[in-house]
Amino acid sequence: MGHAKLGSQRVRCWATVPTLWICLLTTSAACTRGASSAFPPQPSLVLRHPANGLTVPTPITVPLVAELQPATERATIELLVNDRVVRSCTASQACRTSVPVRAGKTRLRARTTVNGRRISTPPTTVIGTETPAEGELSDTDIRPLLVGVAQTVLSVRLVEPSPSSPLTAPTTIHLDVVASGRASEIVRVEFFERNRKIASRSSPPWRTEWRIEKRGEYCVSAVATDKTGKAVRTPWLLIAVD
Repeated sequence: MGHAKLGSQRVRCWATVPTLWICLLTTSAACTRGASSAFPPQPSLVLRHPANGLTVPTPITVPLVAELQPATERATIELLVNDRVVRSCTASQACRTSVPVRAGKTRLRARTTVNGRRISTPPTTVIGTETPAEGELSDTDIRPLLVGVAQTVLSVRLVEPSPSSPLTAPTTIHLDVVASGRASEIVRVEFFERNRKIASRSSPPWRTEWRIEKRGEYCVSAVATDKTGKAVRTPWLLIAVD
C-alpha cells in the first residue's frame, strides 16, 4: 500500500498487479469526476405523458410520449397500449404517438434496447370516466348532448392541435372544429378545458386561440349547438405541455 496526491487530495493506493494500482479517493467530488469520465451514465427510458393515474373524460385521445435520458445513439423505441405495440420508431431521444382511450383503465408503457440492455418503463394507467369531468355540466345538461344533434347526422370534431405535438409552456394553441352533416345549422360553438369555458363562437370559422402559461396536461373539448338548441360534443383531446 502507498499514498499519492491528486491535486490537493490525499489518496490510498494498493498494487494488485505490477502495472495496476487501485486508489481510494478521499472526497466524493474526486470520485464523481473520475466516474463521469470512465463510466458514462446508463440511459433510462421514461414515459413523459400521460401522467400515471390520470383520470380523464371519455372518449378522449391522449399523447403517448417516451423519452430516453440522456439522449443516446439512435435506438428503436416501442410504445405499448395494454401490452400491444401501437408504434415503433427509431430515435435518439423521444418517440411519440396519440392513442384513443375509452371508459375504464388503459395500461401504457414503453420499451427499448440500448447497447444490448433491455429497458422498459413501469406501466402507466389512465382511468377513463363514462361521464364528463365533475362539475362541467349538470345531468340535465348532459342528456341533450348525448341524444340531441347526434341523432340528426351532425358530427363535430377537433382537428387541431394534434395531441402528440410537442408543446412547451408558455404557448398559444389553436383549437379548430370541423362539422359534417347538418353543419349549416350550427349557431354556436363553445370550447372547454374540463369544466372551464375557454371561448365561444357564434359564426364560422369555428376556431379559437388559447394561451397556456404553465406546464401540465389539459383535457379540451368543444360543444356545438344548433338552431333548435340541441347540442353535440366533440371527443376530448388531452394536450400535454412541458
